Amino acid sequence: MGIYFCFSIIIIACILQVLIVLVQNSKEVVLAANFTSAGQSMGIRKTADFLEKSTWTLAAAILILCVVATASIPRGTVQDIRELKTD
Repeated sequence: MGIYFCFSIIIIACILQVLIVLVQNSKEVVLAANFTSAGQSMGIRKTADFLEKSTWTLAAAILILCVVATASIPRGTVQDIRELKTD
């Protein structure tokens, strides 16, 4: 049960990661924004900083969740392996 919950969280985090990356502007647009008014460029910078931080946070969360999901996979015991060999 726990592994399916972890997999569903990973899938949701991956979808959010894709959406955030698609929302981000390219670096040329941010450089062009330096020639706009100060109030507008500060808003653009703060949004870009938030999107970059959320990208790195989601990437770290996906990495950690993948490790947790791998660790939570049920493994057979030695007794289970012996029973499989005798069958």
